[in-house]
Amino acid sequence: MDKKSFKKLLEERILVFDGAMGTMLQRAGLRSGECPEAYNLKHPDGIRKIHQQYAEAGCDVLQTNTFGANPIKLAQYGLEKETASINQYAVWIAKEASDGRCLVAGDMCPSGKLMLPMGDMHFREAYRAYYEQAKALAKAGADLIHIETMSDIQEAKAAVIAAKDASDLPVICSMTYDKNLRTLAGSDP
Repeated sequence: MDKKSFKKLLEERILVFDGAMGTMLQRAGLRSGECPEAYNLKHPDGIRKIHQQYAEAGCDVLQTNTFGANPIKLAQYGLEKETASINQYAVWIAKEASDGRCLVAGDMCPSGKLMLPMGDMHFREAYRAYYEQAKALAKAGADLIHIETMSDIQEAKAAVIAAKDASDLPVICSMTYDKNLRTLAGSDP
């Protein structure tokens, strides 16, 4: 979907996204310590079934099972070299499950590392990780990129810039705030 068509769709209606993938994966047998995103390669039928349930429930946007599928997060499982394939399979599974009923959002999340000065991750490292993920999601045919649950404004900035550099897809970015209306890194809305 091009930017003009996406903008027209947004002007015409409110889009309803699917629900939590992690909860559904746990119900399907995901055990503590397992990589949820590896299910795209190991259990594609299970992922497809979850997407189909959300599509049948009436959602407008299916989010790919790629919440933690950036190379930094995947390195925790020794899967960083599978970044492209995990993300691409996730898009293909969601597209197939959608059967044209829903848009498919390439889902991206925090890296799990802290940005400088709170941590040791440089902006460029975050950018490269998000660029690799966004490029794979776009190449596989995602309709948009959804960067979610961000808690550091600098990491969110790296993700948004990387996603925009990797493709011409529409990008949505959301932040997470505590009860004091601050992110983990201290940013206010």
